Amino acid sequence: ALLDMRECVGRTLDGMETSLKHGQMLVRDGMVGSGGGGADGAGSGAGGAGSGAGEWGHPAAVHGIVSNLVSNASKYAPEGTEIRVGLNDRGDRWELTVADQGIGIPPEEAEHVFERFFRGGEASHVPGTGVGLDLVNRCVQALGGTIRFESRVGEGTCFEVVWPKRFAAPSGEDPHRTTELL
Repeated sequence: ALLDMRECVGRTLDGMETSLKHGQMLVRDGMVGSGGGGADGAGSGAGGAGSGAGEWGHPAAVHGIVSNLVSNASKYAPEGTEIRVGLNDRGDRWELTVADQGIGIPPEEAEHVFERFFRGGEASHVPGTGVGLDLVNRCVQALGGTIRFESRVGEGTCFEVVWPKRFAAPSGEDPHRTTELL
């Protein structure tokens, strides 16, 4: 069974609309076909009927990545700002971006953001435990992907996650089995 990535990400985003701060808007960019860009505004971003249930938790990993990055974007950005989420088909891989207009991450804290329980100095006024980005990083690694970010203090942060559409079974699973994510 193939997992429809647009549907998986779209469903996660649909469930997050109500958890945003007052006036924040979730903008979905690039939720189109292979190599495509563009924006579809606040549309659903879901496409096709994918299955994917039971595929070693891949939908759960994608959900964990998207929900944590969007939740952080909302927590660290003021009311009335945009949170932009993009999903682009890059042929053999997926590229997800989540960008906010929040407080940003100071350069001296950048190397620590994926450490479990790390909370930046500017984050002290925002509720949290410091496990979200560690979880995101672990989910990205489970998908065989990479994560990076760019940030400017006082302007916002953009996270980029890239993972292959085809990857081998996780350790302990049938090594001859592969999964392809549409």
